[in-house]
This record gives sequence, C-alpha cells and structure tokens, in this order.
Amino acid sequence: MYLTYLYSNIDIYFIILTRILGFFVMLPVISGSSIPNAVKLPLVLISTALVYSSQAVQAIDYGNSYLGFGALMFKEFMVGALIAFVGYMIFTLVYLVGQLIDFQLGLSMVSVFDPVSQLQIPITGNLIYYMVCLLFVQSGGLNAFAALILSSYKMLQPGKASLLLNGEVVIFFLDLTTEVFSIGVKYSLPVLGGIIVLDVALGLLVKAVPQANIFVVGIPLKLLVGFLILYISIPTFIDMYNYIFDESYSKMLDLMQGLVLNGR
Repeated sequence: MYLTYLYSNIDIYFIILTRILGFFVMLPVISGSSIPNAVKLPLVLISTALVYSSQAVQAIDYGNSYLGFGALMFKEFMVGALIAFVGYMIFTLVYLVGQLIDFQLGLSMVSVFDPVSQLQIPITGNLIYYMVCLLFVQSGGLNAFAALILSSYKMLQPGKASLLLNGEVVIFFLDLTTEVFSIGVKYSLPVLGGIIVLDVALGLLVKAVPQANIFVVGIPLKLLVGFLILYISIPTFIDMYNYIFDESYSKMLDLMQGLVLNGR
C-alpha cells in the first residue's frame, strides 16, 4: 500500500527531495567533497522519506505541466539551499577570525586547501573550523539542523516562498553579512590587541635603542606572543561555537518566516 501511494504521488516525493537536497548541498560540515556522496545520498533519501510519510505535504500546484513541475523543483532546491546558506555564512565566521589573526602574526601567506569550500583558507582559520566542526557533531548540531529542514514543510509549503524581487531577503543577508564581520572582529580582538600592544612596545624600544635590530627580534616575538594568546583563548572557542550554532538556527528560522510572509 505504501508503494502504491508513493507511485500515485511521486511528484510530491520529488518536490520534497529537491528542497532537502539543496539544503544538504549547502549545509556546513557535510557539504563539499570531504563527505562522500555515498553518505550524503542515503541521508537525503531517508530525510525525504520521513517528510513524505508524515504527510506534511498533501497537494502541490504546478499547473499540471512539465515546465511548471521543473520550475517548482528548481524553486524548492533554491529554498533549501538558501536556508542552509545562512548557516554556511555564519560558519565562515571562523575563517574571518583566522584571517585577521594570521594577518597580524605574519602568516597570511600560509594557507591550506579546504576540500569543503574548494578554496585556500588561513591556517589558523582551518584549525578553529575543525574544532568548531567537532563540537558541532559532538553536541548533536547536525541532528538539530536536519530536524529544522524536516519541520520547514509545516511552516513553508512547497511553492509558497517568494524568491524573486524579495527585498526583505536581500536586507536579511546584508544585515547578516554585517553581523558576521563585526562578530569576527570581536573574537579576534584578544590576539589583535596583544599584537598591537607588542608593536607599540617594539616601537618604543627602537626609539630607546636605535642600534637594536628590531626585525630580528620582532617577528619571532610576535609569533610567540600571538600563539600564547591564542592558546589562552582556546576556551573562548566554545563560546564561539555556541554563538555560531544558536545564531545559525535562529537566522534560518527568521529566513523561513520571511519567505512565508512574502509567499502568502
């Protein structure tokens, strides 16, 4: 009976599948090539089956045409990708923190290739990112995000979102970008402040002892002080993760609520 019901409502199944697929394509930690498709695909299919069996989506209006069905699938894929992109933007906070720290320590030329984003990223940002990812998996953050996209069908039915000419969504992402940048500067302030104080001290030393070769002493000293402050600041990474998780979850809900209001 379940297979008969699935066959008669296969269009609903594929519409559900596309939103969940878009979500997991952009979701932090499991997006990119670091997680094989053999792991992602069963996760997407299982999530789709859970939503489908819950009958959260009863009927879909796409004009009974292949063109309308294809347009609705594309729209649902973009809805899922946009929701996950909010979390991806907030997770890039750690890269911003790492970039600011590396610039002050003179490590901005040292970068590593990230298989998730397919980009060269700062080495300190990569270290912080993997620590945040471990906390994300260990604390059940992936389960919370998966439950969020599964429950999104109760708030935002397929075809009801407004993506084009939606000024509220544009303002939302502009505000989110500003917030991520300001919070990134805040979390990098301990190292930035320490290096600035050290630079002032070295400048005074040059004035007091002009014959001293400050470049020989200054560069290793900046690295030593920077790594020491970074080591002392490790407990703040837990606070950073709590902010990233809480803000990602709430901002995803805010985006869905904005799409609902504009989709009525």
